[in-house]
Amino acid sequence: MKQGEMQVIEGGGNALVIMETLLRFPDGQGGTLETTRRATYVFRQESDNRWLCTIDNFYGTDLLNAEIV
Repeated sequence: MKQGEMQVIEGGGNALVIMETLLRFPDGQGGTLETTRRATYVFRQESDNRWLCTIDNFYGTDLLNAEIV
């Protein structure tokens, strides 16, 4: 796994983070497969100035392509 480009949109004590994640994994036949995901995260700034992740969506917009059964 490798981190690609990342964009942060911050306002009102909240931050939307869009991050590209590059994945490489074995294909089961001695080779490797590569794929890219654009994960989305939402953070909230706490009163002590720490950032708390409130939404962790590793699949990002790929969820829109999922088949509904």
